[in-house]
Amino acid sequence: MKKKIFSAYDIIFIISVIAVFVYAVFVPPVHSVADQGDFERVMRPCGLDFPSDYSFYDYAVRFFYMKFTSVDLLLYVPRLLFLVPTTTFIFPTATTRLICLPFGAFDMRILAVMMFLWYATVCFFIQRKFKIENKFLHYIFLLFFIVVFFNGVNLTILNSLYGQSVMLVSFATVVLFGLYMFENVHDAKNSVIIFFTVSSCLLLGSKLQCAVFTPFLIIAVLYVGFKSNKRNLCIVCSIVLLWHGVGGYVINGGQLNLDTQYNSVFYGILKDSPNPKQDLIDMGLDEDMAADSGKHAYLDKSEYKYPPRSDIMNEKFHSKMSNGKLIKFYITHPLRLVSVMETTAQNAFTNKINLGTFEKKYGYAPNTSSYRFDLWENIREHLPKTLFFIIPSYAVFLLIGIVMLKKKNRYAVPFIFVILMGLIQFPMPYIGNGAADISKQLFLFNISFDFGLTVLIYMLFKTVSKKLSKKISKNS
Repeated sequence: MKKKIFSAYDIIFIISVIAVFVYAVFVPPVHSVADQGDFERVMRPCGLDFPSDYSFYDYAVRFFYMKFTSVDLLLYVPRLLFLVPTTTFIFPTATTRLICLPFGAFDMRILAVMMFLWYATVCFFIQRKFKIENKFLHYIFLLFFIVVFFNGVNLTILNSLYGQSVMLVSFATVVLFGLYMFENVHDAKNSVIIFFTVSSCLLLGSKLQCAVFTPFLIIAVLYVGFKSNKRNLCIVCSIVLLWHGVGGYVINGGQLNLDTQYNSVFYGILKDSPNPKQDLIDMGLDEDMAADSGKHAYLDKSEYKYPPRSDIMNEKFHSKMSNGKLIKFYITHPLRLVSVMETTAQNAFTNKINLGTFEKKYGYAPNTSSYRFDLWENIREHLPKTLFFIIPSYAVFLLIGIVMLKKKNRYAVPFIFVILMGLIQFPMPYIGNGAADISKQLFLFNISFDFGLTVLIYMLFKTVSKKLSKKISKNS
């Protein structure tokens, strides 16, 4: 009998996610997210500009101008060819620009559809990897998968220029090709290795914080290269990943790196410090800068004794500060590290961006925020936001990975990598940027938690399914 191209599960998945997407985003009033200043850093390379009546914080904006600066126009093709590290948004916006060209303006809703098609396609093939013999349990699991990964918050963010959008989709793409690559690690296809590398570059370009994934992705590629005897290809792929990870962070970080370094000390270490002067001395810095303790990098210059981005700060602070000193401080002050990790935990498990989610034309008050189909988001927000919950949860996820390894499950390694990549995201927001935007920077940590929980549910359902099958076979 000829095998069906689409199973019943596939058809239900396709119909369900399309219906959820339309409901969560496009049923009037259309849901999007207002800009808080994050859009500009990805707009310029993509050839986009603000409309004349642009507003921040309060209302979402649908249409943008399409125009390049001379420098960005010159770099556009090299960026599209992965020769120059850049924002991942350049790829979906390039397609959207072509569609919008006859209309003369860039339409965010078309971008949202492009992003959804990318995300839904990747998730379609991921959900196919989950096989449960009991049909009822499989349908229940499929419903859980859709509720978790197609919740209205994730879908609404697709209708925006926030980095979380491309981070979500590219992370899912890395997971998919990671599964393909490790399915037959001793005979991995060249095309799969290349697609894994490309998707990894997309993840690295989604947000600067993703540069920390570079070692994980390189190790994964090299491991497959040596196991499959395709070392030369994988060495080249590793160099490409290094260029887009470390090189992209250096090239595209610019002023933002200075701001995050400032926040990590003044809005992080010094913010609730019992002795800010001593902390500065411990880091080899001038204790007089303690006057600016608890201030982030985006206040008016008149509010600082030593204004950020000034010459005196370059001399007294940035030239002497480094990530190594930051890490050393927390290692030598373990109680402070535990304290800031508890603060981070209190901001976990929510991906909502609490800015205006409607266009101004709908008549809502400024900064009105609402999301549809957010059941999972609301459930996750009520999970214990403490290290005493997070640490055991990830210990369970890693234990699942170890059990999978012992059973020689071919998906064990990529699963462990996903959990570790999510886990490494947890300490980064506060250590790397202080108390600024902790929840927003935990986006991928929350997604990795969802993935770990999904695999846990899957393992439980699969175990129950096997027991039911044995029971039925005995009775018959």
